[in-house]
Amino acid sequence: MSAMDTKPVAARFYEEVINGRKLEVFDEIVDVGLKAQTAGMQQDRREWRSMLAGVLDAFRDYHQVVHDWVADGDKVVARWTIEGTQTGVYAGVPATGRKVKASGIEVFRINNGKIVEQWCDLDFFGVLRQLGAVPALDELGKRSFR
Repeated sequence: MSAMDTKPVAARFYEEVINGRKLEVFDEIVDVGLKAQTAGMQQDRREWRSMLAGVLDAFRDYHQVVHDWVADGDKVVARWTIEGTQTGVYAGVPATGRKVKASGIEVFRINNGKIVEQWCDLDFFGVLRQLGAVPALDELGKRSFR
């Protein structure tokens, strides 16, 4: 596959599934045999869809902006930022009303117009810190670990 074939699938993921909040499009463009890895967590298609639905529920104004694209063969890489205000439970953290912003890089492998593999690296610890769920690093330094 060429970049002309793969990048539109990845762009559709961000524009329609994430920012458009259309999980039915997820069902169209994600292969049933998907292998995903987000922030070190292995996920199948059902688990990844559920995680995305949870994020969209917890952050009603969640928005993702892609800053850079790289496409080569069957792979597409996107460098992006996310922003949103936590209005629901996220990762076990009750709604805080806090706004978060984080950056990440995501790689998709696309075959026959469907996402078949996904790898995502984002600052998950930083998101939890912004929500007040974990102390800032400077606070950690003041604690005794004995």
